[in-house]
This record gives sequence, structure tokens and C-alpha cells, in this order.
Amino acid sequence: MSEFGEQLELPLSGDAETICPHTGNKYRLRDNKVERVT
Repeated sequence: MSEFGEQLELPLSGDAETICPHTGNKYRLRDNKVERVT
């Protein structure tokens, strides 16, 4: 989930990145953890 509350388009595992369409914030999935990239 993004900080905006939207479900992010990320896989359940692995490494990936996506951008929240509402805020433009970038999120990264790495080692089964999602973090916001600043």
C-alpha cells in the first residue's frame, strides 16, 4: 500500500519498483519489504 492508501502494482516476492499514480512517489520491493524511495 502506498502512503496515499492505494494498492501498488508489485509482485508478492522478488525485486521491483513502481510509482504511485496519485502522488508520484516511487516505491521499491526488495528482500520482501516495500520502501518509499526518496
